[in-house]
Amino acid sequence: ATVQGDLDFVKLEAWYAGLQNTFNSYTLAATSNLDLAENAKLGLEARYVNLKLDQDAANRINNNTLNTETKNDMFRFAVDGKFSIVNARLAYTKTDKEGGLTALDQDAKNTSLGWYITSNGYADADYFQAALGVDILDNLNFTAHYGNLSSDTQSAGAKFVGLSNTKAEEIYGQLTYKMSKNLSTYLRYGNYEEKVKSTGVKSVDQDIGRLQVAYTF
Repeated sequence: ATVQGDLDFVKLEAWYAGLQNTFNSYTLAATSNLDLAENAKLGLEARYVNLKLDQDAANRINNNTLNTETKNDMFRFAVDGKFSIVNARLAYTKTDKEGGLTALDQDAKNTSLGWYITSNGYADADYFQAALGVDILDNLNFTAHYGNLSSDTQSAGAKFVGLSNTKAEEIYGQLTYKMSKNLSTYLRYGNYEEKVKSTGVKSVDQDIGRLQVAYTF
């Protein structure tokens, strides 16, 4: 269920989603898109999500091995802009100490997703994202991305249940070429690093690349 309002300069959203004997979730969001000048646009977002698991569902997620907290919260504040040929984005996500499981899908708006990093499932996390890019040509853009997540604990439903004291960092660049209205491609390359926060011992350190060509109908 949702109630939404468009006040011209800001759009307000309130959402409820529930699954019987599993969870109840509430979302409040405010977004705004501002035209500052002829070639300058600014986007703003503030989002709060609360998801509460039923205790039986929490136990099932953890195979009855952990005493899982059922309360999960996420706050996100983000600003992005396009100024002439330059694009930029800054975002900060904070999850609750009791839990950070706020979405059923990693691509959902109710979680913050980088390339390899996600805030979904991480409790007591601080996640910073930044991007800065430039249009080389009208249909060719290069953007550099940075992400840093720090979490003391990890809650139910996370990618690796039981992992704690996590610190993850990713840096990558993406070259995007829009060949036509329906055909686009990008080349992405960077580094992802994950380590135990308290000791600094690395569990992952890898260079990664991706080439994608997509045609939409």
